[in-house]
Amino acid sequence: MLEESFKTKVGFIISLLAVVFTIKPFVDAYSNVGFIFLNFEITLAYAYYFFAACLALSVYCISLHFLLERYEIIRTLANKFYALALSTPPIFCFLWIITITINWISGFISHVPTEWLHLISGFISGLTAAIAGLKLTYNFNNRLTKIDRTQDRKERLEKLAEAHKLFKSEMYDFAVIEAFKVVELTVQRLAEAYGIPPSRNLNLLLNEFVARNIIDSNDLNLLNQIRINRNQSVHTANPTDKSTAEHILNISKTLITKLDSTPNAKAFSWLMYNRDKTISLFKEGNLGKCKESLDKLSTAWEEKDGTVASEIAIFFETALINSPHLVINIFEAKGQEFDFWLDNIEYMFFTDFIGGQTTTLRKNKNEMIQSIENYITHCNNEHHISMAQRILSSIKQANIKEIV
Repeated sequence: MLEESFKTKVGFIISLLAVVFTIKPFVDAYSNVGFIFLNFEITLAYAYYFFAACLALSVYCISLHFLLERYEIIRTLANKFYALALSTPPIFCFLWIITITINWISGFISHVPTEWLHLISGFISGLTAAIAGLKLTYNFNNRLTKIDRTQDRKERLEKLAEAHKLFKSEMYDFAVIEAFKVVELTVQRLAEAYGIPPSRNLNLLLNEFVARNIIDSNDLNLLNQIRINRNQSVHTANPTDKSTAEHILNISKTLITKLDSTPNAKAFSWLMYNRDKTISLFKEGNLGKCKESLDKLSTAWEEKDGTVASEIAIFFETALINSPHLVINIFEAKGQEFDFWLDNIEYMFFTDFIGGQTTTLRKNKNEMIQSIENYITHCNNEHHISMAQRILSSIKQANIKEIV
């Protein structure tokens, strides 16, 4: 199965290539339009061909990486070429403006050699281009990583749901085996998140987790219990009974949620330590009093790289039901994070991982809708209203799911 980020990246590049072909007649008509910078003639045609070449190289690297996935440098090159392509139009315009400005300034400062002005402008332009390229590459990689991890988690939850279906079909051995696969994959993902070298030896990874205080001894015992039951299901003739299979599925579900929410951030730890106080403040809704809690929640969301555990979701849920303006405040100047947060609303607030909570989730959904509609009615800020309407739309479209 293709990575979600791979499909997203290819979609973007195909769209841009379509733009390249669309504007070709325009470029041909004004191909000589441009400016002279540092004694080099830079025309619209040069910028166009450089833009198209970077896109073409990015497509080639993506295709090559699809065949040679283990060579991470190919993926890096694909992202670099894509960032260069995106940087080309604004840098071209920026250089043009710089050139016009220098020519204008040189008319007033006759004693300063034009070459010096060009040299200074070249340094500024180069530095700006480098910063813009690095920023675009970072944002692009960060966004794609979040897409991958969110999609990966959703797929693992769906596989766990398949294990429950096998259990209901009284195929207990297969249910335990399927649950173990999901737990094993989750452990591997957790190792990646903490920079632990990948290993097929699950025991080595688990011991490393304990050594780094990522999991405690109780978690280790539960994971070993799942592993032992899985081995018995595969290698022995004795079938797994219903009670054992049910126990393993419950342990698996609990551990997957816990492992995915394992924090490595001071902000998260602060929120956990001040959980009751933060929830109480969010219910009150005083923006001044909530400032520190909002800053910590915003940081915890970003540092968790999109992996949303129930511990973080409860803060957003409380704010949406009681004080929607707090959520607006968090994402007001963070459009990209806001988009990603909206994409996760169904998973955060309306997915029942425990079982038997659908009535409560439905009640929460109605309360959120009522609260946000009331906020929109009394709000005077058009931007805030627009954000609230997007939240409202996402909540109304969300389905309540039960992972059992």
